[in-house]
Amino acid sequence: DVLLAYQPWGPKVARLLQLIQQYPKTQFACLVDHALAAAALQEAARQTSIQLRVFIDLNIGMNRTGIAPAS
Repeated sequence: DVLLAYQPWGPKVARLLQLIQQYPKTQFACLVDHALAAAALQEAARQTSIQLRVFIDLNIGMNRTGIAPAS
């Protein structure tokens, strides 16, 4: 299993999908903390017929990474 502990954006999205295709026996996942990044990943994965596991990075009060949960 490989978890990218950061949000792929721009050319990194294509690189992630390329790695998924290159190593089909490896389970890849990544974090997102913004709706635009999630939408970009969704569209790129749809275009390449790849199913990608995505985890939402939440800021639970430590203010280091992630998006604040809605109240």
